[in-house]
Amino acid sequence: MLKNLADNLSLENGELDEENIKLKEENITLRKDNMVLQKHFDTLKYSVITPETLQESDSKVCYYTGLPSFEVLKAVFDFISPCVTSNSSLPLMNQFIIVLTRLRNNFDLEHLSHLFGIHSSNISRMFHKWMDVLYERLKSLIKWPDHGEFI
Repeated sequence: MLKNLADNLSLENGELDEENIKLKEENITLRKDNMVLQKHFDTLKYSVITPETLQESDSKVCYYTGLPSFEVLKAVFDFISPCVTSNSSLPLMNQFIIVLTRLRNNFDLEHLSHLFGIHSSNISRMFHKWMDVLYERLKSLIKWPDHGEFI
């Protein structure tokens, strides 16, 4: 009987050791995820323009993006965003707002860098990537005049 109890305790100890190892691995993964999220949060807290700040005011949406309301901004984003691939930690909606802000206001990269708290080289790469997607998704909406209409 004592032997059975010792065997059971030994088995239970082995199971607890395995669970402990799994929990330690999960802890390491969660700490890494937390560091990534903290970095992302640190970037966003310095951003002057966010989806949240634009959602509060259609006049801000119009000024920064040229679109009449946040609802329209969201609808256009929902149409275009499925075609965007990004390995940036910045959410796609924030990227879209940066692109529209640059198009609408012709802000240079350095100014956008200060507004959004992101390095200007990242904004440049993001802008070019989004422009390609915008062209592909919206080209059917652009009506070019015939050659004879210029004369």
